[in-house]
Amino acid sequence: MIMQVDIEWPSNLPLPLVDYQGSAQNGTIFTSAESIVNEKRSRFERTNAVISVSWNLSVSEYYSFKSFHDANLGNGSAQFSLPLRYPLNSELTEWMVRFAEAYNAEYQDGRWNITASLDVVNPVVFGV
Repeated sequence: MIMQVDIEWPSNLPLPLVDYQGSAQNGTIFTSAESIVNEKRSRFERTNAVISVSWNLSVSEYYSFKSFHDANLGNGSAQFSLPLRYPLNSELTEWMVRFAEAYNAEYQDGRWNITASLDVVNPVVFGV
């Protein structure tokens, strides 16, 4: 299934570092123990990877990131394209992603350290 995305990662922001040590998301649901028939089914129509990423941003980059996250992505709910080296040792590829949950931000020594989990889906098609 080809997904369309119209929002792109801002070119004035650095790409994130990817933590390749993450684990796969559990994609199976089991019926409750109260049910007579024990069934299991897929939680998702397709399997998405959930990866951990991080950025080390200057103050101005952080405000650009925050503006993009809040205004362009509707507080992180919209999907957007992001170039990533994913999986490990692969070429830089455009992926469609969305924030899986709220990001964490920590200010230290004049820099913002951002960590987040992203749902990763492929492929990307721009525009209509």
